[in-house]
This record gives sequence, structure tokens and C-alpha cells, in this order.
Amino acid sequence: MARDAGPKVLLIGGGIIGCSLARELAGAGCRVTLLERDRVGSEASSAAAGILCAQLDAESPSPLLELGMESFRLFADFAAGVWKESGIDPEMDPAGTLVLDLTREDEAASRRLLSWQQQAGLPVERLSAKEIAGVEAGLSDNILGGLFFPRSGRVNPVALTRALAVAARGRGAEIREGCPVVSLRESGDRVAGVVLAGGEVLEADLVVIASGAWSSALLGRVGVAVIPVRGQMLVFEARRRPRRHVLVTPRAYLVFRRDGTVLAGSTLERAGFQKAVTPKAVMKLTASALALDPTLEGADFAGSWSGLRPGTSDGLPLLGPVRPGLLAATGHYRNGILLAPVTAALLAEWILRGKTSHSLEPFSPHRQPSSPAAEEVS
Repeated sequence: MARDAGPKVLLIGGGIIGCSLARELAGAGCRVTLLERDRVGSEASSAAAGILCAQLDAESPSPLLELGMESFRLFADFAAGVWKESGIDPEMDPAGTLVLDLTREDEAASRRLLSWQQQAGLPVERLSAKEIAGVEAGLSDNILGGLFFPRSGRVNPVALTRALAVAARGRGAEIREGCPVVSLRESGDRVAGVVLAGGEVLEADLVVIASGAWSSALLGRVGVAVIPVRGQMLVFEARRRPRRHVLVTPRAYLVFRRDGTVLAGSTLERAGFQKAVTPKAVMKLTASALALDPTLEGADFAGSWSGLRPGTSDGLPLLGPVRPGLLAATGHYRNGILLAPVTAALLAEWILRGKTSHSLEPFSPHRQPSSPAAEEVS
């Protein structure tokens, strides 16, 4: 398809979802303009830890699990392609994730997870405390055992989002930063463009809302609203080589970066659009991090931040048509980094062919939620 022959698409939101879709669509010949109210990757994408594990909470079949497993399958080629096109290494490491039991309650929960996932044929292994010490020395003496998820890993979401923006521009996409959208432009019964804060009107064949926690302002009436869920994160400078695996307990996770930093997260809080780091969260996350990995007692405290995840009442993203001329690609909650490749692929299929290789029905913006919202954790 010639580059000037495809549909004209406006993407609202320059996080990892918007940038992934911009690259995908521009590579397929669409005329793409991405509009970001601040800077590319300045919100949830830069606040994320970059854990790539679809199985962490899966105790029963779900469309989200299927989507996450498919996206991880795509991730290695996705990251390699973006690196090649941009020259920026997204630091993908598929070494796997360890879920560690420090209490009997932890152990009971992980065994429930193990039972269903093994019956479902998913890749998961039960490890003893001795086996865990063999692969990650120096962790807590209180570890009772745990689970190993081999089909998982980590990526640097800041580097990946920046690389995606460079790659999208290289494929012909226009990216406009500092460009807030205030309303949609209507033409009859369809959306035909957007109106920017300065009054400029941009026309398009399709508009895609990928603006994370701020999406509901433009989505209008849908079955599931997008709501902000705050997450707080701590950063340590470790005095040791990075550990190979992502480490997870019910109270905290640790993600080890190549530059020696260690991310300790995270909270789940309903706090509106207020971004803040609280003393209570700093104390809880620090205590949980040290209880898991005592070697961090000698680390330097390097900083903290908070971000707003785009949550939904049933924990599923909003993917697909909202009304004529308008699509949603938002509400990914804690899975935006993991789901970026599959989201870009499926939305591009719908835009270019009007159908997708994986059903979007469970993620329809007009579905009626069947599950309660995720429990708040302070």
C-alpha cells in the first residue's frame, strides 16, 4: 500500500500504546498523526516497572490472560524490531519471574495458582526454598518456596516508549507534543477529527483514544469507564550486579535494571488524578523490599515517583470501535507495557481490514462489566 493511500488516523495519547499503534499503522501505509498533551511517555508509561508476565494473577480462564500470553509471544520480535529501527535498546530480558512465598498465606495462594495453571497447561514450575537460593542467592531466609514463570520477563518502558516514538517517526508518523485535545469534531453521526486547545481543527478518517487515565473525558458514553489508579514506586541504587529475575510477593515486587537500579513497587490507590508519594507507602514498600532481599540494606535510596494507571471496573482494557470514526485503545491498567504489541497489531487489523485475528468482543467499550474493580491497596 502506498504511504499516501491509507486512511488518515489521529491518535490521542503518546504513551506506549499510542506510540506502538503509530508505528504499526505508519508501517502499514496509514497517514498517522499522534497528539500528546505533554511529552511522549510522560505519564503511566514512564512510571511503570516493565514487568512482562501475563500469569501473575491467573486463577481461572480469562480473555486478558489469553491476550497477555499472545502479546508476550510477540514481544521479542517487537522489541528487536523497534531497537533496529530506532537504535535504542529497550532492554528486554525474558529471564522469567519468581513469585516467592514468605508466609503460609503466600504459600497457599501460590499453590492455588499453580494448581489451576498446571491443569490449564500453562508454563509454571514449583520451586523449593533451596532451588530458589540456587538461582537467586542472598534472598530472605524466610522464603518457603515459590513459583517460576519461564514465559515472562522485563523491559525498560522508558527506553521502549522513546524507541517506539523514534521508530514511528522513521516510518512516516507525525508526532506532536504539547498538543492537548479538548474535544472531538463531529460530522453528522460520526467523529471526523479533533479540536486542539488553541482552536486548531484536525480532520481524520479515524480517531483513536489512547490517552490512558484521561481517556474518559473524550470517550463519551461507554459501558466501562476508565479511572485513574495511583501507583507509587521506589528506586534504589544497588551495590551488586542485577538479579536475573523479577521478584514478586503479594506485598511488593522488585525489578532489576541493567544500570544497577532496583525498582520496588507498587501501590494500588483510588486517589483521583492526584499524583503523590506518601510516607506510608515509602515505609511499606521499603520494608517489603528489605524483607524480600536483605542485600538491599546496603543500597542507596535513589528516588521515588507515582503514576496513574488507566483502570477499569472489570480490569479489562477497552479495545475497538466506540462509534463511527472513533476507536478506543485504553484502560490497560497494570498491563499496558505487556499488551502494547498485541494492542497495536489488533487495532491495526481492525483499521485496515475491519476484522481481527483475535476477538475484541470481551474488550468492547460497550460491554457491561461482569467483575468488581480491583481491591484498593494503600
